[in-house]
Amino acid sequence: MGDWHGGVLIGFDLETTGTEPGESRIVTAAVDGGGVRARRRPAAHAGTRAA
Repeated sequence: MGDWHGGVLIGFDLETTGTEPGESRIVTAAVDGGGVRARRRPAAHAGTRAA
C-alpha cells in the first residue's frame, strides 16, 4: 500500500437541521473527489424545522 496522500481523496459533507443525531435531519449532502462530484437535497419532511 502506498502513501495516503498519493491515492484518491474524496470529500464528504453534510448540512443538517441541528446537532442531535437522533433528532436532526440531513438538509444537503455532497461528495467531491475520485472523479465523482454530487450534491443532493433530500425531499423536505413534513413538520421538520430547519435551524
